[in-house]
Amino acid sequence: MNSINITGRLTKDMEIKESKNGRQFLRYAIAFDVGFKDNKKTVFKNCMQWNFSEKYLAKQGDLIAITGQLDEWQTNNNKIPFILVFSMDILRKKESATESATENVKKAFNGVEVTDKNPFSDDDIPF
Repeated sequence: MNSINITGRLTKDMEIKESKNGRQFLRYAIAFDVGFKDNKKTVFKNCMQWNFSEKYLAKQGDLIAITGQLDEWQTNNNKIPFILVFSMDILRKKESATESATENVKKAFNGVEVTDKNPFSDDDIPF
């Protein structure tokens, strides 16, 4: 059985394309790590997906999980490998560093407003 499950990040936004017979499909690429420590390397694979919903499109940097099969596209002189995706789940949207840090602070302080002003004077501190 030819089956593959990969968790990785999108290298660019998903693109909606159209086949010669007018059927829409998604095209995107996923990056994921294989190996560990000194043998760790990042692998990039092209993906194609027929069944999709436009409201669930992922963007560059989003963490996704895909299930599909290894396939290849035959051109005039060579074969191009790709993953034919059957299902895709967005696990985590990429956040900017500022948004992520702000959210982490809010969670840590249970939503209490945090300022850079020290509410205590040196006299209030017992040491």
